[in-house]
Amino acid sequence: MSDLQFRCVQSDDATLLADIHTQCFAKPWGEAAMASLLVNGTIGWIASMEKKDVGLALIRLAADEAELLSLATIPSARCKGAGRSLLKTVCQQAKLAGAQQMFLEVRSDNAPAVHIYERAGFTRIGSRENYYANHVDAVTFMRPLI
Repeated sequence: MSDLQFRCVQSDDATLLADIHTQCFAKPWGEAAMASLLVNGTIGWIASMEKKDVGLALIRLAADEAELLSLATIPSARCKGAGRSLLKTVCQQAKLAGAQQMFLEVRSDNAPAVHIYERAGFTRIGSRENYYANHVDAVTFMRPLI
């Protein structure tokens, strides 16, 4: 994707992040939740294509670990490499910040996300039974960053 660009999330991006999240998830995080994440140490990136914001990635760093809190690409930008590129970017940035491994969890029924994570070198390390609404399990993944 030659026109895909990234920028770091700023403290005033809560509304934009909530808007992207709303387009991507049935139970999105609202503006207040995004604002809370941003004031509590979450860092992230926004992906833009053709001058339109199309995706986000949010991570939290602790010691030598990173946790991917959310990776989202709006429906019109899916299957165009934005999600893979965002994931690659956050892994690189987490490594530069000193993280040696990244963790995440995803709905077990979100096959496209599971596929992206597995292709990016993440390994399933566990599950959380009935973690999401409607008794959907969460699958936990980990990837070394070194």
